[in-house]
Amino acid sequence: MSHKRPERIADTIQRVLADLVRDQVRDPSVGFVTITEVRVSRDLKYARVYVSAIQDREPCVRGLNRAAGFLRRGLASRAGLRFAPELRFVIDDSAIDGFRIERILDDVAPSAAVAEGTAETGKAANDGDGDDDGGDHDPGETGAEAGSR
Repeated sequence: MSHKRPERIADTIQRVLADLVRDQVRDPSVGFVTITEVRVSRDLKYARVYVSAIQDREPCVRGLNRAAGFLRRGLASRAGLRFAPELRFVIDDSAIDGFRIERILDDVAPSAAVAEGTAETGKAANDGDGDDDGGDHDPGETGAEAGSR
């Protein structure tokens, strides 16, 4: 059961820090940030806080790390923790990686759709009854007999 405690603490830290950064941090270099994930060490002494920012990310993370002591005190009081972990803010590159992967998939998807469409066209032209007309009737049937099935 103790392995779930760091996860619960990390979720609490993420919620409380998001509120603190939004409401209390006045550093203009921080700007608009999103706390994407918090990872807490097993002994709960250290927390790595992953952030994503719209503006320039390096100054934003430096500003958050400068405010880490202030945020740690606010975290201890708002989250009701006897001991607040040492906070270290780092850039979360997963969003950028996701955009890069999405772009690659978008480039691959049109060529895959063209290849798939070609395969389907070939399949529809030959339905396996030997007449290459795409229909399902026997070659000896007339139109009325084929439609009555």
